[in-house]
This record gives sequence, C-alpha cells and structure tokens, in this order.
Amino acid sequence: MAGNGPPPKPWERVGTSSGPAPFKPPSGGTTSDVVEASGTAKPGEVVSPAESNAGFSGNNTVSRPLPPRPWQQQQPGYGNSYGGYGATTYNSYGGFGGAYSSGAGGLYGNNMYSGYGGGYGGSYGGSGMYGGSMYNNGMGNPYGGMAMSPYNQGPNSFGPPAPPPGFWVSFLRVLHGAVNFSGRVAFLLSQNTQAFHMFITALLQLCDKSGMLYSELVIFALRLLGVKTKPKKGKLQGAEVPSLERPGQQFVEAPKANKNSWEKSGAGFTASQEKMGEITNMMEYQAIAKQKLPKMAYDYYASGAEDEWTLKENREAFSRILFRPRILIDVSTIDMTTSVLGLKISMPIMIAPTAFQKMAHPEGEYATARAAAAAGTAMTLSSWATSSVEEVASTGPGIRFFQLYVYKDRKVVEQLVRRAEKAGFKAIALTVDTPRLGRREADIKNRFVLPPNLTLKNFEGLDLGKMDQAADSGLASYVAGQIDRTLSWKDVKWLQTITTMPILVKGVITAEDARLAVHSGAAGIIVSNHGARQLDYVPATISALEEVVTAAQGRIPVFLDGGVRRGTDVFKALALGAAGVFIGRPVVFALAAEGEAGVRNILRMIREEFELTMALGGCTKLSDITRRHIFTEDDRLGRPLPRL
Repeated sequence: MAGNGPPPKPWERVGTSSGPAPFKPPSGGTTSDVVEASGTAKPGEVVSPAESNAGFSGNNTVSRPLPPRPWQQQQPGYGNSYGGYGATTYNSYGGFGGAYSSGAGGLYGNNMYSGYGGGYGGSYGGSGMYGGSMYNNGMGNPYGGMAMSPYNQGPNSFGPPAPPPGFWVSFLRVLHGAVNFSGRVAFLLSQNTQAFHMFITALLQLCDKSGMLYSELVIFALRLLGVKTKPKKGKLQGAEVPSLERPGQQFVEAPKANKNSWEKSGAGFTASQEKMGEITNMMEYQAIAKQKLPKMAYDYYASGAEDEWTLKENREAFSRILFRPRILIDVSTIDMTTSVLGLKISMPIMIAPTAFQKMAHPEGEYATARAAAAAGTAMTLSSWATSSVEEVASTGPGIRFFQLYVYKDRKVVEQLVRRAEKAGFKAIALTVDTPRLGRREADIKNRFVLPPNLTLKNFEGLDLGKMDQAADSGLASYVAGQIDRTLSWKDVKWLQTITTMPILVKGVITAEDARLAVHSGAAGIIVSNHGARQLDYVPATISALEEVVTAAQGRIPVFLDGGVRRGTDVFKALALGAAGVFIGRPVVFALAAEGEAGVRNILRMIREEFELTMALGGCTKLSDITRRHIFTEDDRLGRPLPRL
C-alpha cells in the first residue's frame, strides 16, 4: 500500500494555498497528540496550543507538516483516537480515520463545515474525501475518492463529479414531463394522424422559414458539442435575406432567368417579375393578384357558389387521376398542333370567357387577345366584357370566339351576334347554365357592382351597359332583370337561323344533355360548371367529361372548361376524350399581376408542361394520347385496366 500510494491531496500540490483551519482539541487532549501523529514531534513532546495553531491562519494556509496518511499508520485503532478531534466548526481535518477504521472519519468528523472531514478514511472507512461534513453524506473508498457527496468534486476523486443539489428532483421532473409529452403525442397520433402530420409539417416549415436548413441544424448541433466545422466557401444559393418592404419577413431570392431565352417566343420577363422572382407555374399568379387587386374584384374572380365544394373539387378531381406512361418511344419530336371547328391552333389549350377583365388590368381584354394571338391559340370574349367585340378585333388577327348570354330582348341578342360575326369572330359559345345567377356569397358580402369607370361595352349603346347598386349583388340583380329564363333547346336552333357561326353549347355535364345537344345541331360541347359559380355540389368537370364524351359518340367535339392549371391536366382531359381545354381564372390572375406579359407567360408555361407530359408519357402527337395512358378512380373501384 505504501508503494502505490494515492494521488496527492489538494494541500500537497505546488502553489496550493488552501489548508486546514485552526482547531481546539476536546477536553483531555492536547495538540501534542496531533503533532506526534504527524511525525513532527517526538512522542511525549508537549507543544503549546499557541504554537500548535501558529501555522493555521484564517485563510486555512498550511505552513507546517500535515497529519500522517492512513497508509503511514501502523495501528488500526489509531485513526479513531484522533478522529475525535474534528469537532470544531471550521475544522478542515475533521476526523482522520485509521487504515481500517470503519468510522465516519472519527467520532467528530461530522462537524458543520468540515471541508475534509473524514478525508483520511481507511480501506474500510465510511467517509469520503469530504466525508462527515454537513454537506457530505459520503461513502468513501480506501482514500475517500468515491465519495458521493453533492460537493465531492475534489481533485483526488476517482469517480465522476457529483450532481449539484436538487439534481435528482429536477431530473425526475424533466423525465416525468418527457413521458407525459410522449404520451400526449402518442394519443394525438392514434386519434388524428392527419393532425399529427400537419403539426410535424408546420414544425419543419418553421425551421425552414427561420433559415435553419436541415444540414445547418446538424452543423449547429456539432458546434454546441465543441466540434469545429468549416464554413462553406462562397455565397449559398437561395440564401435568405431580409426584406426591406416588410420588416421581419424573409424571402428566398430566386436565380434570375435568362431573358433572351424567351424573347424569341415573345414572352419576356418583366421588371416586376424579376423583382418578385421567377414564376414557375400559373397558380403562383393567384397570390400576386390577391395582393394587387381590390378585395371586391379579387373575390369576384376567385370565389365560387355557396360552400364552394365544387370549386375545390374542380382541382382535386384531377389529382385522383394517375398516369400509365409508355417507355422506350422516340419522343425527340412532339407535335401539339390541332384544329378546332376547322381552325388550326398551336395547342389544344384555349382561353375561356371571363367577364370584366379591365377590373384586373387597364388593358383588360386587349391584352388577353394579343397574348392569345401570340401563342397561336383561340380566345373567347365574354358578353360582359369591358371591351367591345369591335375593340378586341382591332388588336390584330387572331382566332376568337364569342360567349353569349341570351337576354329577354331577343333583338339585343340578334344584334350582338351579328356584330361579333362582322368583327371576325369564328364561333358562338352559348352559355346554358345561367337562367339565374348562382349564390356567390362573397359578392353578396361585398355588394359587388362594376366600378363606375367601367361598363359592359357590348351593351353600352343599348342602355344595358351599366350595373346598378343593389342590396346584395349588383350582378345578380342585373341578371335577374335581363337574362331570359325561358331559354331552351329550341333556342339553339333559333340561333342557327341568325348566324353562320358554329355554336358550342357551354354548360353540359350529363350524358342526357350531351345527346340533346347533338340532336339540336350544336357544333360542339363545352363541359363546364361555370367555374363552380352556379350550382354547388355538381361534379367536377373532369369527372363528368367521360360520360359526356361517351354520349356524344364522336359526332361532335367535346371540350373541357374548369380546374385546368397544369399541363398534366390537359393530358388527362385529352386521355378522357376531350378535343381541347379552356382556362379562365389563371388568365385573369396573370393579367392582374403582369398584364399581357403575364398572360403570355402562363400560356408558355402550360404549353411546356403539356409537351413534357406528352414526352414522359410516350406520346409524340395528340392522337397518341388514349384512355390507356391514365387510371381513374372508377378504374380503382372495379373497372379492369385497359388491355393492349
């Protein structure tokens, strides 16, 4: 034991100033006992109390030899006899247990502030390095190194540092909280998986928006642990920078598009587009339009009837149709051209009629007409346009249809149809689903009325161009007073007597009406639910399309209007038998955001998306797109997959 002694005690280290405090022996003892035990005096030598305490200052500075170590003691009971001298209040050496002392550092090692009470407990000593003091409940090893006191963190401790006071209580509280939280999360997961996923998604989005990407979180954690990480060289693409317009907000600066790449097609990026970042799909224009437009105008364009269930379903129904692409087909050349009513267009994507376009942009229908002509496709002008048929025709050549509401005064209708034909319009799109206006609650709340600087240009000289203020919706009052509720299938035949233009019946969603349209002599059918603005809870147009196509039996072309936002939507519609599609709201939102450039841009984007879908689906021309390329909800419910 003497050959392998323990590490030096704190007061044995060079430069250590901390030492024992003066003490007074109990009655019957003298300081000579301690001095004798330390080996600094001969046995029996008497040292006066003043001399024995002379080396102990108020700062516990050691200036004389220390008591003997346990391994220097020869007798097991020797430590106990001197352990009794640790009873003073500030004694740093309270109780020096002997080599085999089982006492807690001696009888008086339990003094109140003994810094090293029982510090020399022997092999079987019960006291630790700080054993026996008021703040030590130590359980010592041979040299007190494994004492478990809350403050036993001395330099000679062989074990881990003891936790601070109250650690275990706090630990149990934290553990209880963690278990409770885990239980609540487990309950939430079992009761509402969707809500749990929404919570996690929101949490991850919060991390993203605060600029902490996942890789950066790992780096951050490593730095907390003291692991050095090298910063990436150069500026990180897409780094978030603070917005000057809205304090506290952040935005991701998108890479600038190559302007020259689109100038050839006549669809260049505008300065405002560069400022807000590149638009990557037509749906992004809606958020921009919402910021730019007055609430009454935006709500008119964006809202649907009543609960707006059909408005949502028009989009969601597309998502339930899946692709069955073909592979290993040469798609180096894609041909998207088609003909509508004998008129050749660049793609099977046309512009639907939307009213009051000058509420969205000062150029209104002019800009839309020019953009459609530049894209080589058809535009449909609304009866309730804020530009007349003659004004739109003056913008230049182009394929244009005229959407018609039948008024009570048939002379007005007849005059309007003939004006459109004279202006070079190629077809009539007869709206048949509006004997009365649907209940559009947003318009009722906003008391919708056309702004005073705008009129229904096609009716301006007929005293029908103004819309009066009403108790609910000014448009609903206008329709109630002007639109003919007696409209029937015989009126389709009547229209054929006053014009040579082909007539498309717009608003068919059932097989029964499709057959009647064929029998009435219609040139084509537009499957439409009026943008979900008339009767709520009717099927989405893409859901009704196949039924109508089957009923038409190929005798007349069937087109789709409603919910189209992607090139994939166009492909799905054509796979279900449509001859082409119309887009409405995206045109108005793009017009509000960027005028003519916005309309050009959405036509370019949807064309490119459609071309890509054709290539990935294994189709090089429109006639290659068949029912076998998609898998619908009806197929999943029982109809077998198409066989080759």
